[in-house]
Amino acid sequence: MNLYCNSDNDATVSFKDLSVNNSNPCKPVITGSHVKACSLISVTKFSRYFVNNPAILGVIAIAFGLIVAFQGRRFFEYTIFATGSIVGFGITMLLFQFLSMLSSKQGSELTFLGTLFSFAFSLAMAVFLGYILYRMLDIGAAIMGAIGGVFLALTVNQVLFFWVDG
Repeated sequence: MNLYCNSDNDATVSFKDLSVNNSNPCKPVITGSHVKACSLISVTKFSRYFVNNPAILGVIAIAFGLIVAFQGRRFFEYTIFATGSIVGFGITMLLFQFLSMLSSKQGSELTFLGTLFSFAFSLAMAVFLGYILYRMLDIGAAIMGAIGGVFLALTVNQVLFFWVDG
């Protein structure tokens, strides 16, 4: 199902331009537009800029990679804190997503409040987890190794099986 934003409609009006594509009978695609499909918070322009200009992210990644390669031990505690914070934030936001607190099934006020609460709580959990890993460097190093192993496994999997359609 593909729903597109149509901010010109009233919320009580049903879907506009509803169509069904049956070219693949196993995967029909329903397409339509409605005012409820409009997002409250959007990072589309920001992310589209980096998708269209991957060289900028490449330069940033190379700069951080060089800093970590030559000064990694000096920044190890901060790297563990940042990694723990990012992972804690991501996992907490995924849990809120699974609990449907970020969905637009409620009214727009509830969706905004749910998003604000989940973001604030996830940020608090991120700082808490980052601090715990900062204080326990051995556990933090093991978790960073596990995260690195997952990313390496995903990369190797994509490189070896990129031609498989499934």
